[in-house]
Amino acid sequence: MRKRSALTAWKLLLLALPRGIAMFVVAVAGICAGLPLAIVGVGIPILAGTLSWLSKMKREDERRWEAWHRGGKETPAANRASAAAADGDGSAWRKWFGTILRPESLRAAGYAILQFPVSIAMFVVAVAIPATILALVVSPAAYKVSMFLYQFELFNDAEVMQMLLPPLSPFERSLVVAGIGFFLLLFVPALLRMLGSLYDGVVDIFAEPERPEQPQAEYAETQYDYADQPAQIDSATLLARAEAAISRYDESRPPAPPSSPTH
Repeated sequence: MRKRSALTAWKLLLLALPRGIAMFVVAVAGICAGLPLAIVGVGIPILAGTLSWLSKMKREDERRWEAWHRGGKETPAANRASAAAADGDGSAWRKWFGTILRPESLRAAGYAILQFPVSIAMFVVAVAIPATILALVVSPAAYKVSMFLYQFELFNDAEVMQMLLPPLSPFERSLVVAGIGFFLLLFVPALLRMLGSLYDGVVDIFAEPERPEQPQAEYAETQYDYADQPAQIDSATLLARAEAAISRYDESRPPAPPSSPTH
């Protein structure tokens, strides 16, 4: 298995927030509007459309995170076929309205509601921590820009910097802060992979249970009953029997009549 990409996990975590907001809004609005109106029949297509869309979005998230879990590999063809056939057989309208009664639709609705706060927390952590570490890394550049444009000297705080790094100048303090930032930068990929694994675990909670694989048909070789078959005979015995049969045939033949002389 290839190593999971921290950059891909970061992109998926950033994309999870807008998708989470859209799924949460559609789930709450569709369910709240569809359930009361289902009494008069108007809410049934609303519920069917809402749950169908939520199921589609959940399957897309499962496919993306499964691909990341496999190290960037594509989802196997069998999984794609099972995901495409998740709506069952029948006409399009029947499958569309049938989503109301499927357990997958209930899992999709629960996923849309629960992943909203999870996506917010993951998004904040995935943005705030790398941004903070990046700010530490560029501290010397920030010090130079501040002095050149605004004549303001950073890292010259008498309460904090003088207590932590008293013998160093403000610029040397900025270099120390940048070194701390580079050290923390080494742990960012591991942090992003951990956040991706946590979000992948949330997706797996609401994932559709895997169907047991159908055992492949094993065509065993035809078993012959050798009890009724004659015993195997070696070549010497066959040759002896053939010679005996030929000699008996020669003995049983009548002698040929003498040929008349030709004139």
